[in-house]
Amino acid sequence: SCALMPETTSSAYYYGQDYDSLSKYMDVVIPMVYKGNYNKDTTWIASATKWYVENSKGADVWTGIQTYKSDEDTTKLSTSPMLVGTFTAWLSSIIAVKWMVGYLNRHGLSIFGWYRLAAAAVMLICIWHGLRVSDTQEEPTTTKETTAAVSLAQ
Repeated sequence: SCALMPETTSSAYYYGQDYDSLSKYMDVVIPMVYKGNYNKDTTWIASATKWYVENSKGADVWTGIQTYKSDEDTTKLSTSPMLVGTFTAWLSSIIAVKWMVGYLNRHGLSIFGWYRLAAAAVMLICIWHGLRVSDTQEEPTTTKETTAAVSLAQ
């Protein structure tokens, strides 16, 4: 895991934290979205978190939020907003799970089976036509010219 500064596209420049490179090696990334340090509001926390999730290369994103006002003012924040947020997250998860269980009781799992078959068919068609997705880069091959140049340099 790694903790990252919250600047989405400029962290590599300012802090040497290249999210593109780091996220493919991490299980968890934790952007430190401390709104008090940046004079931002809660919508900034949501938009920064959304950016990190959308640009994650398989890593889980756990947004770090501060429990104090800012680095200059270390007064603790009230627990009321955190309790309200926790309760809201809990309530929305209950509603989502209840909806999903109700859907499955009414419709069963067949839609997911058809989805998997369709996804497999698309993958087979892509493979058949030679399309592939790879995040590895092949090593450059040596040529006679580069081998000759190396021999002359020695």
